[in-house]
Amino acid sequence: MRYLFLVFLLAWSLPAQAEVTVWTDPDYGVTMTYPDGWMKQVVSHTGDRLEIVAPAAQDFAQCKLSIEQDGRFKIFPSKYLKDIVTRELGEVFWQDQLANHKNNRITYLAEGGGLGNGFATFVDFDYQGEFMGKKRSMRGVAYATIYHDMRVVAECSADVRNYAAWYPVFTNMMASITFEPAFAGRPYGAYRNFLLDTPIYIPEDASKKSIGAY
Repeated sequence: MRYLFLVFLLAWSLPAQAEVTVWTDPDYGVTMTYPDGWMKQVVSHTGDRLEIVAPAAQDFAQCKLSIEQDGRFKIFPSKYLKDIVTRELGEVFWQDQLANHKNNRITYLAEGGGLGNGFATFVDFDYQGEFMGKKRSMRGVAYATIYHDMRVVAECSADVRNYAAWYPVFTNMMASITFEPAFAGRPYGAYRNFLLDTPIYIPEDASKKSIGAY
C-alpha cells in the first residue's frame, strides 16, 4: 500500500504533457504550431492567413501570420536572399507593416534573424490597443522574411505589463514555422559520389579477349 501511495504522488507531481495544434496554410504550405486552447479569429486584413488569441484573451495575448505573393526575387539563387531581405524588409517596411497599430513605435530593429527556411529582420515594438472600449498599452515582437516567391510576417503581442511572461510562448510559436523547401540543400545538388563506385568491366575487343575498366 505504501508503494502504491508513492506511485500516486509521483504521477501527481509529473507535469501534464502539453497539447498543440499544427496549422497548415492550404495555398502556401506554411505550417505553424501553437498551444492547444488558443482560439482562431476571423482574419481582418488582406494577406493575413492566421490570427489567434490566448485562452480567455488573457493579457490580450495574440499572434498573426501574414503571407503574400512576392515573386520579384525568385530567380535569384538562395545565397542572395540575406541581402535581399536586409534591403527590402528594413525600417520603411516595418513602419508600413505596423501602421494599423495606433501610436506604434519601433523600439528595436535588427537583421540576421530567421523565420522558417528564410533569413529575417525582426522588431520589438509597442502600441496602443483597444479592447471592449478600454485602452491597453501593448508590446510585441515580429519577424519577416522573403522566401522564394512569398513574403511571410509573424507577429505577436500582449499587454505590456505581462509581455515578458508571454515572450517565450511567442518565440516558440515563431520557431515552429516551416516552409516547403524551394531550394536544394546543397549548392550543387545531392549527387552521390560516383567516383567510389565499383568499376564496371566491359569487353573492348572480343577477338583479343581484352577488357577495360570503367
